[in-house]
Amino acid sequence: MVKTTQFIDGMAGATGLSDKTIRVAYRSLREAGLMTTGARGVNAPDMVSMDAARMLIWALVSDRPADGPQVVADFAGLALQLDLLEGSHFDSLRAVFPGFFEPHCFETGIEMLLNLLNAEGGADPVIEDCAIEIRSSDLIGIIEINSVSFVYALSFDHGSQGDLRSANSGFFAKRSEYQRRIKQSRRVEVEEIEEIAAMFAE
Repeated sequence: MVKTTQFIDGMAGATGLSDKTIRVAYRSLREAGLMTTGARGVNAPDMVSMDAARMLIWALVSDRPADGPQVVADFAGLALQLDLLEGSHFDSLRAVFPGFFEPHCFETGIEMLLNLLNAEGGADPVIEDCAIEIRSSDLIGIIEINSVSFVYALSFDHGSQGDLRSANSGFFAKRSEYQRRIKQSRRVEVEEIEEIAAMFAE
């Protein structure tokens, strides 16, 4: 069971950002309706792995708490590119992690990874290595599990050429914005991801 203070301390430790920065980012995301909320004090609800997924998405892109809601809006809904996961060489991983081969978005992929790490219990782990990366200048997210990359990107499934032109225009404008502000890709490795997942262990 993870309350807000434990959640903030844990995310600070895993991301290397200060408690103060994480606390302000949490408040920003909460006010945008992107964090678990409820009563305060002893009756406060427990934080969940989706909260950690959204906080991690923000931390991989920006260290400015005010950016949190916009960063989550831009990256959380990136769609898994299923066409990159075709072929029999994925069969062994598909059998173990079927959810990763079904349509889902980036924040859900991170949530699934955190839950899988918790379910393993540390004994003879199926997940030998993993990482999460955001290439903000290209507007893509990547989850690596056992050397297989699950790539998440904008989906241009629109009904008309006008809609498609509008989506492309928005994509290039957003990509230019991140290219100006973010100079490198950011990535968390298995140790940090396991540290985050451990917060939600029963």
